[in-house]
Amino acid sequence: METKNLKTDLLCLGARLSVSDANKGAGEGGNTSTSTRTSTSTSTSTSRRAGAGPAAGGMFIFGGTVANVPTQSWFVSASPYCVSSEEGKNVIKKDGEKVAEVTFPRARFQRLKTKDGVPYSKIALLHGVDCLATTTVQTCVYWNTPKRCKFCAIELSLKSGATVARKEPEQQSLTTTYLTTATVLGYGI
Repeated sequence: METKNLKTDLLCLGARLSVSDANKGAGEGGNTSTSTRTSTSTSTSTSRRAGAGPAAGGMFIFGGTVANVPTQSWFVSASPYCVSSEEGKNVIKKDGEKVAEVTFPRARFQRLKTKDGVPYSKIALLHGVDCLATTTVQTCVYWNTPKRCKFCAIELSLKSGATVARKEPEQQSLTTTYLTTATVLGYGI
């Protein structure tokens, strides 16, 4: 199967994760000395159930590409795709047939906490292998109003406890960061 077709299918249909492998937890074992690595576990525990991406899924790396694949959404149970472990490697299968090997990005910082005890996984997430994303303010003045953006789920990850309401500059001490935010009074459009 061509990578572009597999990516499209996975984005639309999602992939089920092997229960036994998913219970291991992402990032266990392996070399943790590099700043970014790929996990050999099929867990996408660094993903969020809801809210800003990667939501209800996780980043899959396969065939030289990265995709934010749904793994927790309601429709995934009907997907013909699943990820399981074979001989120490993760594979994507369609209807039981292997179609590609897959890895999952995991950065060392995701296991650490800020000096005030906030897990870095609540501050920022990897969106692939070389893109770090964070939302500086996780609340929006339009959230409970008719002006709310129809696509937006910014407060869902906050409600689920997967993030914090406001990220302070000291918590984001990076050289390059992709920042997003909600509409805040005083900074409106």
